Amino acid sequence: MTTEGILSSHIYRRELPGIGPDDSLRRLADWIPADTTVLELGPATGYFTRYLSESLGCTVDAIELDTGMAEQVRPFCRKLIVGDLVDPDILAALEPNRYRIIVAADVIEHLVNPDSLIKRLGKFLDTDGILLLSVPNVAYAGVIADLLRGRFEYRDEGLLDRTHLRFYTRDSLTRLLAGSGFHVQEWAAVFRPLNESEFKIRIETLPADLRSALLDSPHALCYQWIVKAALKPAGTVGEEPDSLRVDQFPVRIRIRVPEERDSSRVEEVVAWAFVGHERQTLSIALPRGAAGPFRLYLADRPGFMRVFGVSILSKGKPTWSWRPADGLGSLVSSHDGCSFSLTNDFLLATLHLPHAWITLDLGSVDLAPGVVLSLDIGWPMSADFLVAAQGWSRAATELAANPNRAQRDLADGTERPGFDAIWSPLQGACGLIWRWFRRFF
Repeated sequence: MTTEGILSSHIYRRELPGIGPDDSLRRLADWIPADTTVLELGPATGYFTRYLSESLGCTVDAIELDTGMAEQVRPFCRKLIVGDLVDPDILAALEPNRYRIIVAADVIEHLVNPDSLIKRLGKFLDTDGILLLSVPNVAYAGVIADLLRGRFEYRDEGLLDRTHLRFYTRDSLTRLLAGSGFHVQEWAAVFRPLNESEFKIRIETLPADLRSALLDSPHALCYQWIVKAALKPAGTVGEEPDSLRVDQFPVRIRIRVPEERDSSRVEEVVAWAFVGHERQTLSIALPRGAAGPFRLYLADRPGFMRVFGVSILSKGKPTWSWRPADGLGSLVSSHDGCSFSLTNDFLLATLHLPHAWITLDLGSVDLAPGVVLSLDIGWPMSADFLVAAQGWSRAATELAANPNRAQRDLADGTERPGFDAIWSPLQGACGLIWRWFRRFF
């Protein structure tokens, strides 16, 4: 990673795709045509450089500060310059080349004067060339939540990388580009669930008012901004990025995939579900040659999940399916960290551990290539789980210790015919809640 006047010993490594349901490099790659000329700034160990060269067939030149990382980049470059972008003459070594694409992925936040560099980049673009940038979004809800708790912790990587010298929002990045002679053509917002970020926050654990304030911005869960810019004004700017204010959680499935000579490896596939959606369908494409049993990690946090149905689809048509009427035993062969209650409409899974799992019993289902596991689930009560754990315990304890107090408080100074007829069922319901709570907590 290129930094200005700072040589960090941390080695940056990434793969495509990255962590979470979205990744900045994947999004940047979608904007780069095959077989084109690219200048990459700060390639680190060359993970993106290799993709550009080998997968897209691009001709890549690069500038990297760290000599050790530069040697890993060299095999994938036509020309590699080892040096610091702070040097006003470093770009001169690129002459007379011009590029269709210039990429600075997570680079300019490491520079003291990024506007100076961006202004100099313009002369190295083709007339129809584009500049692609990705920057951390300092307005990410995780940063703000930590600040409200008095925390601002630097790390080796992430939004608060200890070598970051600049912090950006969408507006401040727009002003930087405009002041450097560039016009925005398109924006993209990279989503990162809070609990999958370095901040490890579960949005439902926060007080309701704080949660509402954090998610007030339509892009509260935008982890990085990606922008496409050009020297010529755009006729129209691309569509506004989708709103990113609803948190998600991962549903992971671990699958045994046979290999040569009777060996096998375990592969993990992840789908992302919305926190708080009462019902949603997830489609998980199973790897070619996948073989059961499948271990399904239902979430990444305790709570209550409803399972309405499970299906195996081949070319869009079900080859196997499960519904609550089929019974728990026909779906789950083993489990850990969870318990179940079966109704006519759904299986209620109570997840006691953050990584509770079940083993799916698919019997002799034919798992031909291209099959999809479809999960019809709901996560409507994750916030209620916290309410139960924090509030019901105290209220139920008080009620159990003095069951007549609530009756006296309600009836104090009031003559209401039939009060006992109302109170008795209410008291019984409270007792049922208490027994249910003691069972699970």
